[in-house]
Amino acid sequence: MRETRLYGSEGGEAKAFPTPIDIRDFMDIQKIAVIGAGTMGGGIAQAAAQSGHEVVLEDVKDEYVKMGFSKIKERLGKR
Repeated sequence: MRETRLYGSEGGEAKAFPTPIDIRDFMDIQKIAVIGAGTMGGGIAQAAAQSGHEVVLEDVKDEYVKMGFSKIKERLGKR
């Protein structure tokens, strides 16, 4: 078991909970799907791709995906 951290609770008692689990310990992520090609989804897709993952970007309309890709290209061009 991982080390525990103590968190305060009502009544002044402290309870011990395990530290958060790092999911990378359990799986080898190969492909990431991002639903929504807006500002947040495009940023997540870009970060995942730059980290070496294969990324699938989806949205309700193809034009939104195209706009998402153009925003990613624009951000990469500013680097």
